[in-house]
Amino acid sequence: MVLALVLALALPLTVFGVVYRDFTATISPTGPVCADTVETFTLVVTNSLTTTINQNIGAANVTIPSGFAGAAVISVDAGAKSWGASIVANQILLRPNTPAGQNKLVPGEAVTLVFSATTPSAAGTYTFTTIAGSEVDNWNFAIVGNQPAVEVILCNGCWAGETAWSDGERYVEQGNWARYTSYDGSAKTVTLYAGQWMDAGTVAFSAAAGGEVTITITLNTGWRFKDVAENVKIQDYAVAPTGNPVPGDFAWKFDAADGPFVVPENSFYGVHVDVERQVPCE
Repeated sequence: MVLALVLALALPLTVFGVVYRDFTATISPTGPVCADTVETFTLVVTNSLTTTINQNIGAANVTIPSGFAGAAVISVDAGAKSWGASIVANQILLRPNTPAGQNKLVPGEAVTLVFSATTPSAAGTYTFTTIAGSEVDNWNFAIVGNQPAVEVILCNGCWAGETAWSDGERYVEQGNWARYTSYDGSAKTVTLYAGQWMDAGTVAFSAAAGGEVTITITLNTGWRFKDVAENVKIQDYAVAPTGNPVPGDFAWKFDAADGPFVVPENSFYGVHVDVERQVPCE
């Protein structure tokens, strides 16, 4: 499934005939996407200005179409600049962190937002509205010229396999994106990520009791456990692990149907799950 929505942010504004604002944005993955499933999207807003007039990006708003639900910010990356994101009602607000003036996006720079949301239940084409400007003030914003659209379809029982890990620190910095979760004896819940950034559900760790911890895995709508033996593998660690993990060598192996899973109390856990996500049928 490949989504590449190109948004032409800002109708060209001119001073003495010179275009001085040329912002663009892309969002992925794109449709068709399945209805009523949790999808992870990547939105990139770029200052694509090519003229000699200096016009920086100091803010951007993306309106989430009606029907999408449960939007949540996963990460924000603006390279050498520092940006953040918040969700207010049905809008994602992208803003530079303090000092804002030093973190504005100059020509050639971009901010990348990763967020998740549940797609609408009804099939159809859903239009996003994106605006951006050099300041936070709304009067300074310009609206997207050609509004992008996302196609949502009803999926009919087609599934694709994915590898999932409980959220936390990466085992290694480069290559393998597998993660492990720290644990201090208190109850906690983290996201179960599949394919690195797809929000597949949650992993809940109970408070320790009698030297044991109970781990409960809950999948989002549009996800299921892969029908293979030992589709849940857990390894506990006394110290933070290093090197690429080998789930087949993990100490604790389970079938998802037998959960929740009781394992020894320890300081770190690698939780590996074989899952499938619902996808459009070809």
